[in-house]
Amino acid sequence: MSVILLSVTVVSYIMYTLTSQTAQLTGAENVSYSTVFVLYGVFRYLYLVHGSGKGGDPTETLLTDRALLIDVRCGWRTAGGRSTGRSEPAPAEVAGF
Repeated sequence: MSVILLSVTVVSYIMYTLTSQTAQLTGAENVSYSTVFVLYGVFRYLYLVHGSGKGGDPTETLLTDRALLIDVRCGWRTAGGRSTGRSEPAPAEVAGF
């Protein structure tokens, strides 16, 4: 069951990065590059839950697994803080104001 839900999550994320209005308004083509980190994070989490038996609290799993922490940081740097390639803030319509 979790494999199906995680597959839907990955597909939804890919669709969001390619077709969302936010990505188009900000010109954030780098957001689609973060898909690699999302895939790794999903497979790593599946391994930890099913292979290592570390299921339970997802927050604890995320905060204690070094590989997941590195993956989140790299994904954030790819899509989050550096997605627009500009130094000025995002337009007001993207920020929701």
